[in-house]
Amino acid sequence: MRRLLTGWTSRDTLILLTALTMLPLLPNQPVDPWMVLNPRKLWLLGFLVMLIGAAGQMAQNWLGARTGLLLAGFAGGFASSSATIAGLGLRARQQPALASVCAGGAVLSNVSTILQMGVVVGVLSTPLLLALWPALLLAGCVIALFAVVAARASQVQAAAPEASNAAGRMLEPQRALLFMLIVAAVLLVSAWVQAWLGDAALDVALAVSGLADVHAAAASAAQLVATGRITAEVALPGIALALASNSLVKLGLAWASGGRGYALHLLPGIAALVVAFWLALLWVR
Repeated sequence: MRRLLTGWTSRDTLILLTALTMLPLLPNQPVDPWMVLNPRKLWLLGFLVMLIGAAGQMAQNWLGARTGLLLAGFAGGFASSSATIAGLGLRARQQPALASVCAGGAVLSNVSTILQMGVVVGVLSTPLLLALWPALLLAGCVIALFAVVAARASQVQAAAPEASNAAGRMLEPQRALLFMLIVAAVLLVSAWVQAWLGDAALDVALAVSGLADVHAAAASAAQLVATGRITAEVALPGIALALASNSLVKLGLAWASGGRGYALHLLPGIAALVVAFWLALLWVR
């Protein structure tokens, strides 16, 4: 138990209790003219971001450093796949012999992205999750396969003692608050654009928001579905575009942090993730 809770502080306990205490005190109804901002649901999303990140760190503490960079990538992906890709890229640049293992962990962080997207969408809109789950399942399986292949391509056994730092602090309230602000901003902009220009403009708004955070884009679409402003079918292309734009950002970060070789290690898996997601959406439609 002590190893499982390594890194947990009294500060984390206070943050968690405060977040739980505030949840029932917040209004459980929209508070904006477009009827898309529900304070309680937004707070719940932020709480989930913190909780999922802490769960990933606990799993890493429990299983130990011997699982190496793959576990670091998976755990770090719950906090931020983009940040994890950049962090592992810096290590790959410093230790080229570990480039394949770092790439495996970086690719695997995208599995966390897919899992977290499913949680976020499911909390806000069950109908959208029912429409989205085949794409999430296929994309998750494809990216997991590429991560395993990338890891096995390396002949280096990475004990990686410093990999335990990849997931960051147990709880990340700043990241959770930023996530809530992004979701709120995207919700307002998307609702306004959709009311002004119609459903086609919504896809553009979600694609642009995906450059910053694909979960925020997915959450915004889910909330629009939950409030009846759009149907689940209308939301699907925008979410797919958000995933594609976010993937381009990740590849750019990989190139900048780890160099051309590291980025090329990630390219097939991330490209296959996006293609699988799109193909599954086309199939269910």
